[in-house]
Amino acid sequence: MLYSEWFKIKHILEKSKNILECRQKEIWFCHLGKNIGTEQNGKEREFLRPCLIIKKFNAVSILIIPLTSTLKTGKYYHKIIVNNSYSSVILSQLRFISVKRLKYRMGRIDQSEFIRIKRKIKKKVL
Repeated sequence: MLYSEWFKIKHILEKSKNILECRQKEIWFCHLGKNIGTEQNGKEREFLRPCLIIKKFNAVSILIIPLTSTLKTGKYYHKIIVNNSYSSVILSQLRFISVKRLKYRMGRIDQSEFIRIKRKIKKKVL
C-alpha cells in the first residue's frame, strides 16, 4: 500500500465527526496507517490493526498497544487470547491516538490479564 492511499483515509478520519465510545481493556480494530521503519502498520485497504486500549484520557484521546496474530516472544511482547485465538501484544509500540481512528470493537480482556500487561509495560518499556 502506498502512503498516498493512507493520506486519503487519514483525511477522511480527520474530518469525521464520528466519536465512538470505548473503554480500557477493550480490543478495537484501529486505522493505524502506513508508518515509517519498524512502526506497526495497519493492514489491507483501511490500514486496520487490532489494538488494546490501555488508558482513556478523555472522550477523544486514548493510549493503545497494537496486537499481532504472529506469536512473538521476548521482553517487548505479551501473549493473550482474543476470541479463542492467540495474539501478541507489542509492548514497544505503545502510542497515543485519537478515537477517530477506531473502527469496531472486537473483544475485551479480563482484569487479571490487563494488570499483567500494565505491569510488564512499566517494567520493560517505561
